[in-house]
Amino acid sequence: MKKYIIWKAVFVLIGISFTLLSILALHVYQVTQASDNSHKQVQLSRIDFDCSLTDQMVKKVKKKLRSQKGVRHVYCNAQDGIAV
Repeated sequence: MKKYIIWKAVFVLIGISFTLLSILALHVYQVTQASDNSHKQVQLSRIDFDCSLTDQMVKKVKKKLRSQKGVRHVYCNAQDGIAV
């Protein structure tokens, strides 16, 4: 009976060790793989104007900002004088 308990404990320890080593190997494999993070970083900028903007000024500001390289979207708040 004593041998049975010892063998059972040995098999349980081997199973737990195998599971932990498998998890460790999988983790090391995933961490060492080259990242496919080809996303460029995006920054948000805000321009404050001293006064509120007219519709003509908003169109001009949007056109100028959109013509800049890397600009994806332009939002102008004419009442508060803010361009984002």
